[in-house]
Amino acid sequence: MAYCTNCGAEIQAGEIHVCPLEPKEAGTPQPISSGVSLEKNSSGTPQASPEPTSPSIPAQPDIPSAAQASSTVPGSVPPPSNVPVPVPPPSREESADQARHNEQAGQPGQPGAASATASRLADAAKSEWSKLDTGKLLGLLKNPLSALHLRGDRDLLLGIFGLLSPLLGFLIWAWAFKRNLINGLTDGFTDTGFFDGDLDSLSGSLNDRIIIVGPMFMASLISVLVLLAAAYLLGNWRGQDKQSLREGWIRLSGVQFFAGALFLVSAVLVFMSTSASLLLVGATLLLAFVLTQYAAIRMFRIAEERVSLFLALTVAIQTVAIALILNGFSTQLAEGFQDLLRGF
Repeated sequence: MAYCTNCGAEIQAGEIHVCPLEPKEAGTPQPISSGVSLEKNSSGTPQASPEPTSPSIPAQPDIPSAAQASSTVPGSVPPPSNVPVPVPPPSREESADQARHNEQAGQPGQPGAASATASRLADAAKSEWSKLDTGKLLGLLKNPLSALHLRGDRDLLLGIFGLLSPLLGFLIWAWAFKRNLINGLTDGFTDTGFFDGDLDSLSGSLNDRIIIVGPMFMASLISVLVLLAAAYLLGNWRGQDKQSLREGWIRLSGVQFFAGALFLVSAVLVFMSTSASLLLVGATLLLAFVLTQYAAIRMFRIAEERVSLFLALTVAIQTVAIALILNGFSTQLAEGFQDLLRGF
């Protein structure tokens, strides 16, 4: 016979006993404890019967929380992690030193600054040269007004060629005109008997004393710049379509490309007929002026009622510029001939 040690109830052999709740505690949850049966052995001493045991659940390893994992105990080694460790940003002093070094690397006089600048210029020149369209270049000779279709982002070289072409052509013509003038004076002096010495020394003396190439080149340069500036500024002022400086300069300069070719023809013609060469130069200058004004009217879309004022202002500006150029040129030319006559 066995009895429960908790409530004292009699427990049969093999019975799982549960202690009953008291009536006054039925509404309150009470912890349930399993009874332990005591059996008397042969000696009459009560003996506890083994309690039924539930299957054991293996203990789970303690998993540290995020807060515990993030905190480190001094002296302990943190567990290895596959998460990359972020690189701390540079300090303010390091950033200032790096910026100062970058600025000094591009300044003139610093080591490598000249080579870096030359490399950038070479790359820019190669890039622009690759954009050169020879078909458009020949088209400017045939039809100068095709320059209105040029674009500032890809036709920079055509604009440069258009600006340099009349300047170089006029310079070559001025040199040829001077050589023809010296040859004519040399022949005249020898034919009249005014000079009977060495012709080479006479030619060299005339070449040194007649200074017309430099002034004529400066005159052409100023004339072209005034022409382009007046057409662009007045066109942007009176026209309906405003053009950027790069776009307008490239297109107006492209119109001048044909003039360089005609000046070269005049340079060759000057040795055969000086009057014909001068006539061709004058016609080239007049044609370049007319085509530039017409191109500006079309490019800026100047209204009909504003064309007269536009042409009047451009002609007035160009006339004043030419008058100033001829005044300075004639004064310098007269001084040169006076020095020439005093040398004999």
